Amino acid sequence: MIDAHVALVALLLLALLLASLAIALAVLIRLPENYLGASGAAHSQRARHGPAYWVCFVPKTLLGVVLVVVGIVIPIPGEGLLTVFAGLSLLEFPGKRRLLTKALGRPAVLRSINRLRASFSRSPLIVG
Repeated sequence: MIDAHVALVALLLLALLLASLAIALAVLIRLPENYLGASGAAHSQRARHGPAYWVCFVPKTLLGVVLVVVGIVIPIPGEGLLTVFAGLSLLEFPGKRRLLTKALGRPAVLRSINRLRASFSRSPLIVG
């Protein structure tokens, strides 16, 4: 009976891992190319009022928190970091743009993300 529970937990963790990687991939691919650039700052300064904002804000924030938590517990370092970065890009907090620019602007990380984006015919991210 315990073996069945262990197998079920392992299966659920694997499903959560695969789902979080798919979501992280979708977020990183769909980011506008200037999201981290100078003109991308205007993107985050939109008016934050009205019901439409809150209808999108709450699920986006919950998804961001889930991705950050799952990314932290993923045992694969590269995939875990990409999942954390994707989750952080969905959250809104002071200093987010500076943190993401510093983290994603590292040459190795940016090269990996841009290689991934290129495989889906997306323009590379512009940092700076």
